[in-house]
This record gives sequence, C-alpha cells and structure tokens, in this order.
Amino acid sequence: MIESKKVPDEEATDQDYWNAYRTVAEKVRVSLGNPSMNLTEETINITYFEKI
Repeated sequence: MIESKKVPDEEATDQDYWNAYRTVAEKVRVSLGNPSMNLTEETINITYFEKI
C-alpha cells in the first residue's frame, strides 16, 4: 500500500502533484514485477491553525 498526502498550501499544483505521484507509482510497480494496482483518491476539508 502506498499512501500519500498533499498539503493544500504547498506550492505544487494538483497537476504537478499527480504527475509526480504517477511517476513514482509506475517506477515502484515496475520494480515489484507489474502487479495489479488500484488508485483511490480521497479529498477532505481540514482547517488548522498555525498560531492562536
């Protein structure tokens, strides 16, 4: 299982994030002998405070 999280205020765009994710996932998949693979995307809304 590969789990990753994108922090909303990072400078990477959503497209850049998914392009990088796909590149890494494809390399890992090849190194594991091309097993079948599923991808689930979950979007959640969070609020956090750096300082109160």
